[in-house]
Amino acid sequence: MLNISKLRLTLAEDGVQATSIARAELTTRVSEFRDLGDDARPIVFGSHRKPQAVVVPYDLFTALLDLAEGVPHIPRAAEPAKRSRKKTKVSDSAKIVQNLPELEKEHVGASTQELLDQIMSKWKL
Repeated sequence: MLNISKLRLTLAEDGVQATSIARAELTTRVSEFRDLGDDARPIVFGSHRKPQAVVVPYDLFTALLDLAEGVPHIPRAAEPAKRSRKKTKVSDSAKIVQNLPELEKEHVGASTQELLDQIMSKWKL
């Protein structure tokens, strides 16, 4: 979600760059925009270090337009991880989720009290 306070703080921290410096760094900063997306820092620049223009990542620009138009922000889903042939470790929680159908079969038809008794006996409570 777009955080205007954070954006203002970032702009205040970075200050205003001279136009010549902003021009020299433009290629590098555009690659940062590509890599960091919304988290990339905007470039504020102007003649004699007086703010005249801002360059922002496109995603941030569209979020600002949506905010100005009153369009509700819908968070984007995380991109799926790239597939790899390397074997990955499966976390304990992932193992539980994988075994969920088997676990559900064990408890079908059991009352809440029976399940509670099983848990209590398992943990000796």
